Amino acid sequence: MPRDREKSIARGADDCVPRPVDLDQLLTVVCAVLDPEGVEPSPEKKHTEENEAPSP
Repeated sequence: MPRDREKSIARGADDCVPRPVDLDQLLTVVCAVLDPEGVEPSPEKKHTEENEAPSP
């Protein structure tokens, strides 16, 4: 329904993803909620963090 998004936001929701769910839209909304500033680590930093061994 076209007005569902407005109703949801008026009731306190951060955003609304209508059905059928568009995966790209869902991921965009989830990322925006989890990281509202939109700051992502640089690819080099992210790559090295994923490959580091845990400290004893």
